[in-house]
Amino acid sequence: MRSTPPRTLGAYKPDPRNFAYLLEHLKDDLGLEKKDVLHTAQSLFHDHAPAGRAGLARAWIDRRQGQSAAGATNALGRASHRRFLFPSMAAFVEAHKFIDLRRKLCWNGRPCRGIWLML
Repeated sequence: MRSTPPRTLGAYKPDPRNFAYLLEHLKDDLGLEKKDVLHTAQSLFHDHAPAGRAGLARAWIDRRQGQSAAGATNALGRASHRRFLFPSMAAFVEAHKFIDLRRKLCWNGRPCRGIWLML
């Protein structure tokens, strides 16, 4: 897997070019499609909204549960649709240990190939 800094790409999140680049290289380099990706992030503004527009399934790490305001990121008028919600990365890892999230993530009954990415 390659790592490309945003300045090299010429775009920073939430610019859709970041997600287009990711999907293009996942397909070209690893043969993976959108259905194989679970985008896991905290920021609704910088991550979930653009990942949703790119057609990715999402897991929200809501570290600010119970706190007012949006923290260091721009607020959204409403929470972006996501498949999973966890209060921390530790909770996400624990859930992954006990539940086959990949099976629940797949659409149309197709098996997932199980890649987990964080941007």
